[in-house]
Amino acid sequence: MFPSEWTGREAIEWRGKVLPPSDMTKEKEMLTTKLLRCRDAEMAWQNVDSSSMSDDEYSNYQAKLAQLSDATIQAREQRDRFGGTYDTRLSDAEAFSRRTSVEEKLTNAIAGDELALVAMHGQSSPHPWRDFFKNPEFELNFPLSYMRLPEEYGGERRSAGFLRHEFDAWAAECEFETFEFWQGDLEERVISWFRLYKLIRAKNVEPIKRKDAEIACKEAFGNEFLGTVFNSTWSLFAGKELKKGGYRRDP
Repeated sequence: MFPSEWTGREAIEWRGKVLPPSDMTKEKEMLTTKLLRCRDAEMAWQNVDSSSMSDDEYSNYQAKLAQLSDATIQAREQRDRFGGTYDTRLSDAEAFSRRTSVEEKLTNAIAGDELALVAMHGQSSPHPWRDFFKNPEFELNFPLSYMRLPEEYGGERRSAGFLRHEFDAWAAECEFETFEFWQGDLEERVISWFRLYKLIRAKNVEPIKRKDAEIACKEAFGNEFLGTVFNSTWSLFAGKELKKGGYRRDP
């Protein structure tokens, strides 16, 4: 979206924790309250008995429900775009604007089923993403690549991401420029490959074992000498769950 301005540090440039001015705190509280009110209004309308409505009444009922649903999603976007208490909003307004614009585009694509979000140690398809984005308990953090599910879905925190080929296809339709996958030194490329490998295995609900991953990595990089690069990548990015003895399905 910002091919000439994007620095690559928009998502991680947090220059230390700082306390926001009191008016910023109040603004975020107001946005949170607005989100809760919108969600309550939508839920109240959902509970209206529509069984005895005429066709015209039911049509109006559905239109009102859609309007309330859109208002809830908009309220959530407004709250989330506000940002945390120690991000680039307080240090670089232009970088913050770029970051939130990209996050808004991704959020709308996920909520609209244009782009599939993959949750590690779980499947992406069963989750009603549009409903999640209306739920104040749901948290999706793009900079740190994780999501926290609503309590009714377990409230778990999971690593999250996109399958690269699906993301590239979506980006091409939107006419966004993307970076080549196999760029950078060997360590960076192996890390990128391993993250993609984990996402694909998780989406297919397939076990992730060190030996299988190492063999697949060697096949992917052909004649390049990996040395200890795979070992260090596994140590840093496999996660405790995989190091305990492989992928475990949720009960």
